[in-house]
Parts: sequence; C-alpha cells; structure tokens
Amino acid sequence: MKQIGLLPPHMLPANIQYELLFEPLPPLTLVKEGDRGRPSFCRDALLKTFIYKALRRLKTLTDLTFELRNNPRICQAVGLALYKNPPSIERFSQFLRDTPHAALQNIRIQLVKTILEERGITGQHLVMDSCPILAKVRENNLKTSASKRFEKTRILKGDPDARLGVLADFSSSSKKQIRYFWGYRNHILVDAQEELPVWEITHPADINEIHQAILMLQITKKTFSLHIEIVSGDALYDSEKILRFIIEDLQAQAIIPRNLRTKRSTYTLKGTDLYCQADLPMRRKGKMTIKKSRHYLPSILLPDSLWSRKSNVTSSARLITPSFSLRKDVIS
Repeated sequence: MKQIGLLPPHMLPANIQYELLFEPLPPLTLVKEGDRGRPSFCRDALLKTFIYKALRRLKTLTDLTFELRNNPRICQAVGLALYKNPPSIERFSQFLRDTPHAALQNIRIQLVKTILEERGITGQHLVMDSCPILAKVRENNLKTSASKRFEKTRILKGDPDARLGVLADFSSSSKKQIRYFWGYRNHILVDAQEELPVWEITHPADINEIHQAILMLQITKKTFSLHIEIVSGDALYDSEKILRFIIEDLQAQAIIPRNLRTKRSTYTLKGTDLYCQADLPMRRKGKMTIKKSRHYLPSILLPDSLWSRKSNVTSSARLITPSFSLRKDVIS
C-alpha cells in the first residue's frame, strides 16, 4: 500500500512542485558539444525551461528571461545554476534552432509509454481533433495592405513553410464565419478519459484532417500496442474511408456525427410536381406574414393527403413549417 503524503501537492512550494513534475522526464540525448566557445548550458535544463514557459503561458522569450531573473527558485527547479545569470534570449533561440525535432518526439513517446505502464491512461477511447496555428506574417493581419493576400500558390517571405488554410471564426458574432489564414494545423489524438495527448503531428494548413486521421491511428496503435475500442471525432472526420478503417480494420466503434454539409435534400422534383421524402405530392398552402412587418415568408408545403382534409386544417395548422416528419402510413 502506497503511503499518502503528509502535505497535499498544491500546498508544496513552487520549486518542489516543478521538481516533482520534471522527475520522470527522460534525458535529451544529443551529441556532446565541443570545449570551444562560450560555456554551454545543460540542454535538459533548457528543455525544462521551455516546459515551464508553456505551463506559465509566457508568450515571448523576453518574458521567460525576465521570469527567471526575478525568480531564482525556478532556476533551481529546472536545473540551472542558482547564483549565475540565466540563459539569454540568444541561447534559447539557439536551442530551438539546433535541437532536432526527432529528439523531442522521442521524449514524447517515452513519456506516453511511461503513462501507459503506470496505467494513467488506457488508450481504449481516443478522440481526434485539430487546431489552426497562425503564422506571424503580415498576410494574416487584415489591417495591413498586401497584394494577392490569399493566393494559395504564393510562398511567403516571412514563413516559407506556411500554407493557406481555412478556420471557423466566432469572434465577431455568435454565428460561425469561415475565413482564410496562413499557417499550420496541429493534428492530435487524445485519451478521452484523462484528456491527455497520445499522438500529435503538425503539418502545413493546406493538409486536410481526413488525410491524417487514418495515418495517426495506424502509427498510434503500432507504437504503443493499444487496444482501441472507441474512436470519436467531430463532423470533419465524417468520411467513408475513416469510418471503414475504424470499423473494419480497428474493430472499434466510431462516434462521429454526420456532416450535414454533404446531406442531400429529401425533396424530389418530378416534372412540375414536388414530392416529399415519403413520396407524397406537395402543394402550397397560402402565405404567412409576420405581425407588424412587411416581410413575407415562403409559402407552406402540405401533402395532398392533408390538403384534401380541409375541414381538419385549422388556422393554427397553417403556421406549421415543412420540418414535420412524413411517412406513407403516418402523418405527424
């Protein structure tokens, strides 16, 4: 039986909390640097510093250096020398530029395997999602003037790897608006129970989510030997290839809502007559106007079976919209 700590984790000092957080972090294995030049900083300590930056939501490297200079305990927690100056902005930039992406991905895979071994997550229910990452270029700032702002064949000088993508914007109003942007898109697989990421990959914004879903599921199952039972996602993943792969190849349940944009109209036109989804002919039933307004709404369509029973159609029935469900035997 594991002994319970004397103090809750949230009551511990900040430096002790971060030391406990960084304890299971694998070492960053890189080629040993030469003895020439300025004294180097420990790369593991720099990696922990960037993790601290993400947890504290510090936006720039200037904010990070200011935080380290004014909080020596954090320097001690991440592994930096307590009585020496923290790394400069140039040192942090050099670390980001020289550290290979494969080394960071290896650390992420080792951490996920450790969590699976400790049974922190099961990986039986995975959720697919993606989010846009806007590049810091002038084309994304609508207040600036730029010729051919959203020309998809352009290569931007500020960020040559960024591509044109589409995102849903809710900032201006409560309604969803679709707008273009230059940047990237982060694709992710998350454990639904603990909400911890299992796999992630970032591509230019012109690569669709559908093209990455099957590949992420294959790599995740092969890397971690997961027994996936349920795969969830939003309507963007409503694709026949994805559903067939989840149901047939993974032998899992797919919880993906139907994409209404691809739904066809249930009304059919035969000659000049309009038929509903129950194959009943439809007729127009008068007009409806809004009180104290001059706006006319579209005339209401009623099936012939309801049209013939004029005595049963009251004035309130004329306000029914065409959203009622119709069958050949039941009219509701």
